[in-house]
Amino acid sequence: MKLIDAGEQDKFDRDMEQALRFFPATRSMMAFRMRPYGATSPYEFFTKARAYALTDEMIGQITCPVLVTNTDHEQFWRGQSWELYDKLPAGKTLIRFTGEEGADSHCEPAANGIRGERIFDWLDQHIPA
Repeated sequence: MKLIDAGEQDKFDRDMEQALRFFPATRSMMAFRMRPYGATSPYEFFTKARAYALTDEMIGQITCPVLVTNTDHEQFWRGQSWELYDKLPAGKTLIRFTGEEGADSHCEPAANGIRGERIFDWLDQHIPA
């Protein structure tokens, strides 16, 4: 992070390239994660990702219906679904996924059918044909 803060892109990218040589799975994951940001280097990716923040001001300006999902055992951002839901001004729905349903982990990997049914039902209600 010190290299990013100092704007030392070449050194950061060189160090990341050296480290990623030993971890092909991490290299693949990084390439996958960089795509949505349009980033072509680790420095560019981390800089863009770091700048992304959904502030309270931005949340307050949302006027379209919003679906928020929450799993009982979210391992990456526990509590953030409820936090976002509480801050949304209106037109919001929160769908909870539970352990009893086998749908309590991040992205509900063991309950694709339940997740799809609930999300597509919500979309059917909120997006005109």
